[in-house]
Amino acid sequence: MIPMQLAQVSLDDKYQNLDGALYLTGTQALVKVAMLQGIRDRAAGLNTACFISGYRGSPMHNLDKELWRAERFLPQNQIHFLPAVNEDIAVTSHWGTQQSSLFSDALYDGVYSLWYGKAPGLDRSVDAMRHANLAGTSRYGGVLAVVGDDHGMTSTDVPAMSEPTFIDLMMPVLYPGNVTELIEFGLYGWALSRFCGAWVGFKATPDTLIPRRVFCCPRIGHGLFCRITRFQKGESVFAPLIRGLIKRHAFAIIKWVPQSRLQGQMISTKYLSTARGRGWVSSQAGWQPSQCLKRSIR
Repeated sequence: MIPMQLAQVSLDDKYQNLDGALYLTGTQALVKVAMLQGIRDRAAGLNTACFISGYRGSPMHNLDKELWRAERFLPQNQIHFLPAVNEDIAVTSHWGTQQSSLFSDALYDGVYSLWYGKAPGLDRSVDAMRHANLAGTSRYGGVLAVVGDDHGMTSTDVPAMSEPTFIDLMMPVLYPGNVTELIEFGLYGWALSRFCGAWVGFKATPDTLIPRRVFCCPRIGHGLFCRITRFQKGESVFAPLIRGLIKRHAFAIIKWVPQSRLQGQMISTKYLSTARGRGWVSSQAGWQPSQCLKRSIR
């Protein structure tokens, strides 16, 4: 009988391995998706970098800790992490990343970025984010605005639901329902942001950030990576008519969805598209994680 050889397993596998099964939390998935986006860009012949900045706050209080833990993996993935003094300063920093390609001495083809904060942090950053969203994103950049909502006040002193704020900001919203969808929707979010030129709202909750799951990472160039053509919305940064610019963003978002192969519950209005993940189902209690609802039914 040939003895079975055990696989070598390390806690760093979630950041070192490029494919295969990865065991990680929802917060760690946000770190991993930034790495995967860079890998996919380089596979497509693009020299891009990632900028991550925000302000800690429950349920987003562990993201900066996980980034510090993964600090030795960040340079090789061309990721720069800079925790901000507050959320709105972080927003203006992300706004600047989308202007890097305007300069002839730019080091990268584009900078994709991830802003993070809790729901009250989004509230205080509305003015800066509104202007940054209207200014748009670069062709090979894109911005995910990850906000931590806590509907049941499990870790915050007030309930929060950020979709109405994103609606007011005229931003599309992605709402993953589990750890796997945090990575899937993250990749879709940057593709959408590049395609339509808008910032993309990304809703996270304790139900998606805290649990640990096994994620089967696809091989480079397969699965989640979408090659789509950017929607041409014009060259002006601030259009003379803001309403017209918003309509073009909305039209591009609607045009992008069929190309993305994004599945889930799509909710569209005149100026907004929201995607809820397959991990969420509708019930009398509202939108709930499907796995939690199944347990309650049993």
